[in-house]
Amino acid sequence: MLKRLLVLGMVVMFCAGCGSSSRGNNDAPEKTESDAIFEGAWEVEGEGGEDYTATLTVSKQAGDCYLLRWDSDGESREGDGYKFGEYLCVECPSGEGTFGLYKKDGDKITGIFTTLENPRILTERSKGASRLAPSRRDLSGSWSVRNTSDGDRYTWTDTLNVVRRGQTYIATWGPVDEPVLSGAGLGYDDILIVGAGVGGGITVKMFKVIGSGLEGRFFYTEYDEETGEVNFVTGKEKAVRE
Repeated sequence: MLKRLLVLGMVVMFCAGCGSSSRGNNDAPEKTESDAIFEGAWEVEGEGGEDYTATLTVSKQAGDCYLLRWDSDGESREGDGYKFGEYLCVECPSGEGTFGLYKKDGDKITGIFTTLENPRILTERSKGASRLAPSRRDLSGSWSVRNTSDGDRYTWTDTLNVVRRGQTYIATWGPVDEPVLSGAGLGYDDILIVGAGVGGGITVKMFKVIGSGLEGRFFYTEYDEETGEVNFVTGKEKAVRE
């Protein structure tokens, strides 16, 4: 089982310069056709672990944030998502801690995921959608990651180490020999997704390969004790090889 360590310094870095919005915010902006491409319900089949069928319901929240629910055999699981370009980056912290991405295939939906515990490739798709496959591109190495959420106001850098293990990645943050946070990752096309268990949820970072570097977004949710709301926290990052 991968370690799930919550380090105050990492939380400060994750939060610095990030935008946030409330889950279920009634003040969400008016939806447009392009905004709502992931909104809807599909009957999906999952493969790679314990095969299953479920009803996947995706609901748009404020900005590019989404809520997801999987209903199967009288049981429900919930997760969160964040739209990044043509992809919906998602996480579901229950069970083994699943995260990954969805993309649309016409009016159908298809996704690829991995898990924090026992990392492996999982897929899910609606009837007739193409099955996604992990990228053969190896993005292993140490990356210097810089927050770009708010110009230089909250600039910070951190080291992300990714090591390929079969079709997935082991991800750590900080010095290789003394990491402060551990997680997992997967590659799809020119996308690298890494995740780590933090505070009972999953912080997910989704990078796109741009030239010799990476550019992307991260998101997680946090509970506000004063308001009783669960907030989405999002931000932007860039990375170059060390």
